[in-house]
Amino acid sequence: MGDLRAGGADGPDGGDGADPAAADAASGGTGGAGADRDGLGRRARRRAKRATVVTHRWLSLVLGLLLVVVTTTGAAVVYSPEWTRWTNSAAFHVTASTHPISVTRAMQVVAHAHPGFGAGSVNVYSGLDEVYAADDDKHPGFYGVDPGTGRITGYVDPDRGVMAFMEQIHECFFTCDDLPGYLAFLDHPMPTLGMAWLKDVTVASFIIGVLGLLLVLLAVSGIWLWWPSLRRFGSGFAVRFRRGRYRRDGDLHKVIGIVAVPFLLMWGFTGASFELHWVSTAWYAVTGGQQQPTVTFTSRKAPAHTPDITPAQALAAARRVAGRGAVVANLFAPEPGDATGAYEIFFSRGFDPYRYGSYPGQLEVDVDRHDARRTHVDDLGTAPTLSNKLLDAWGPSVFHYGQAFNPWVRTIWFCFGLTPLILAVTGLSTWLVRRKTKRRRRRATAAVPAVP
Repeated sequence: MGDLRAGGADGPDGGDGADPAAADAASGGTGGAGADRDGLGRRARRRAKRATVVTHRWLSLVLGLLLVVVTTTGAAVVYSPEWTRWTNSAAFHVTASTHPISVTRAMQVVAHAHPGFGAGSVNVYSGLDEVYAADDDKHPGFYGVDPGTGRITGYVDPDRGVMAFMEQIHECFFTCDDLPGYLAFLDHPMPTLGMAWLKDVTVASFIIGVLGLLLVLLAVSGIWLWWPSLRRFGSGFAVRFRRGRYRRDGDLHKVIGIVAVPFLLMWGFTGASFELHWVSTAWYAVTGGQQQPTVTFTSRKAPAHTPDITPAQALAAARRVAGRGAVVANLFAPEPGDATGAYEIFFSRGFDPYRYGSYPGQLEVDVDRHDARRTHVDDLGTAPTLSNKLLDAWGPSVFHYGQAFNPWVRTIWFCFGLTPLILAVTGLSTWLVRRKTKRRRRRATAAVPAVP
């Protein structure tokens, strides 16, 4: 949303606006002290707006392509869970049953059919039990098990293909080594150069965090550049389709941009907070939130060769803690070589902000791998303050990806996710027209013979 003033019958004004002194004269200024102060105020506002125009325009031109790539792939990633299901429809065929098998039984089915697979976790999505291997480097995909029949429906590898590459770009920026397009150098730590805010920030995190802040800056500056006077407020939503390319694309840029501002601000801020820790710290300071400590539950060390409790025993213990109404979403068994690893079992209970995501479940119950009586509960859907709830509990799932909503509602996320691409096209179009007009005027001026 840049400076989209238009002048003349055929195209852009091409200038920087009327001279402040001329504007004073046109408004009937008398040269008194009050008029001088008002003129100075207008000149200051004009300079501030001009500086905002230049900043908005050149940040868009220099970093806009990278921002568009990240946001456009993000629009597609909104439907990543459904994409896996749509492109593997046979594997996701499930049978309705009043007595479905348990998730632990699904793990046993895969272990019996494929002993070398090493079933280590199970995720429930769209009614299908997705059984993953403990060694996901060796076996990155999952076997689907129909809980109604107890039969294996097929093998699916969601970490391959076009959607996996889009996830690599948007979610990892080429730093997920299990997805196509991995670039190791982007996973290296940023040089801090004595700046504490760069501590524990990788190159990829820095790039994504800066792009998120850029999106916020462009949205805020766009509001300032768009804002019409109260008398002409309705004109801010008008599109002049028959007044030439410059005015048409300029109006489209303004209108689409201002309508998309809430989503652009939301995505920019949440994206930056995921990557740059000081962004969330600043949010807590301003809104009264609390920095939450990271609590990691570990199993107690046991004598060598102490047997693990079974997944069924761990699930039974977790169910007692989760209470009534809790539905199993996924179960992760501890890694074989991790002596202090624990079972991680997630349940959907009440409002689950991850309910339509690839991995639903907001209530986590950890169970000691050796002692089913020792558990730990972490409800990811609750928070001590409203500030924490908005950013920590709902930031990723509700606001950023829309995982709390069904696919039809998420079309809103998808459509608004494409607005940066549309803004880039319309903004570039107006800039090119403006640039062409300036060149034509310079040539015309140079062609006029000097007066002797």
